[in-house]
Amino acid sequence: MAEAQPVAPTQTACSTKSKSRLGIWFITGLLLLLAVATGAFFLGKYGLPTWVSGKKICTLEAKVCPDGSYVGRTDPNCEFAPCPSPTSTPSIGYTCPDTEWADCMPGPNMGVKQECTPEFINWAKIHCPDFKGPAY
Repeated sequence: MAEAQPVAPTQTACSTKSKSRLGIWFITGLLLLLAVATGAFFLGKYGLPTWVSGKKICTLEAKVCPDGSYVGRTDPNCEFAPCPSPTSTPSIGYTCPDTEWADCMPGPNMGVKQECTPEFINWAKIHCPDFKGPAY
């Protein structure tokens, strides 16, 4: 009996295997390129993440100032920004009451006291730090 001779793979089988590997490398390269492009897009749009850039992010809280305005937290320590300083001279001729309450107790033939008008009450709440309101 004659021994069987090994058969060399045909050209077609080898060509199919090379094409299969080439396709896998092409798809892998395409996915890698897509991942890099996506990363570049988001990096350009949003910048570096905080864990890379070291930038601190402050919480979105607001503090109400005595004049009724609001201030938020600012860099670098995320402390509240200072409130605007109140005007020392009132622009409409009002002065803060001597006590924390405005005396609005009605009396005979007195009419409405200036410190009991809604305009003054609103002004005093903004400009007088110790003012609590009208007392009836």
